[in-house]
Amino acid sequence: MREALERYTDLELSRKNDRQGNAWEDDVADRVAGALREAGVDDDLGDLEAWLTEFNEAYAEVGDAFTRLREIMGDDSASGNRWFGDVLTATDLPVATVPDSEAPLPDDPIYDLSRSYAESKARIDRYRTAE
Repeated sequence: MREALERYTDLELSRKNDRQGNAWEDDVADRVAGALREAGVDDDLGDLEAWLTEFNEAYAEVGDAFTRLREIMGDDSASGNRWFGDVLTATDLPVATVPDSEAPLPDDPIYDLSRSYAESKARIDRYRTAE
């Protein structure tokens, strides 16, 4: 179970988010520049202002979500991931066992966290066709 949970932590997340944010900003700047050129800025300032207003409203919605996320995680998401890793390490996770009166665990369970998505999907499909 520990290995499955550790897959959802990433100590490099802060740096990756910065790179994605920079790429997003570059993409937006390119789209704005393209839209300005296509719109002939001087000809249709009203359309440009409407587009900018719509864009800024959408950006404000996303900005609020990221602000809340930063408040939850703190400014340093890497420290949040380290904290999560420390909690996982310090926690005694239960081990799945079979009660004495029950059948043993199957060799090929339907759901298994060690499988990839494709392998899990194939196992579920095999189960469904066997019904």
